[in-house]
Amino acid sequence: MRVSRSRGDDGKYIEKTTIDDVIAVLTERDEPLTGKEVGEALGISNRSALDKLNSLEEKDNVERKKVGAGAVVWWLSDEQRARGGPVGPLFDLVGLFGDDDEAAARSRKRSEEWGEEFDQQMMGGIDEA
Repeated sequence: MRVSRSRGDDGKYIEKTTIDDVIAVLTERDEPLTGKEVGEALGISNRSALDKLNSLEEKDNVERKKVGAGAVVWWLSDEQRARGGPVGPLFDLVGLFGDDDEAAARSRKRSEEWGEEFDQQMMGGIDEA
């Protein structure tokens, strides 16, 4: 039996589970998890969970380690743990630059700077607007 999935106007499947959902699971559990455990926590297939984890690894949001014949565990990177919060809104913008790696790198750097500025304001309080 197949489950029907919704498609957007462009014909692509509409994602119901985001990379931010994966980060939330890894944050809540606060221990290394397998792709299967992430998938079970989110109600998605192992393949979908691994695709999202691999995407997050490419962005340096998670790290992984092979712990057996076919077993791999995943956890939040130190950078992501320090950054906290969802990553999608800013880091997904990098893809808008297509093949312009220089523009993508500038965008990523500025996103990190904004995140740091925000964290400093939140940690130190906002003195004056």
